[in-house]
Amino acid sequence: MYQRTFILVSMIVISVLIVVGHPPLALDANDHGKLIVQEQCTKCHNLRRVKAYIGKLDMPGWTDLVNKMLINGAKLTPEEKDAVVKFLSSAPSPSALD
Repeated sequence: MYQRTFILVSMIVISVLIVVGHPPLALDANDHGKLIVQEQCTKCHNLRRVKAYIGKLDMPGWTDLVNKMLINGAKLTPEEKDAVVKFLSSAPSPSALD
């Protein structure tokens, strides 16, 4: 009786440790860029303004625009900047930000 209880409790504890100890799933690069746009760009702009440029700028255009935002005080790491530019330049339509 005690052996069964011990085995059952041990299995439950091990299962919980496996689930809790598993690292969270990483965002793919596109989701990461979208999240940064939604969190950082909207500190100064509404999404409608950002959406207005989707499909009108290519990667060099977005790079120039994001660089101007950095000069104006946007706080992005180089990796975040790259993720934002990649997301915005590859977004198929403004609804990609929804």
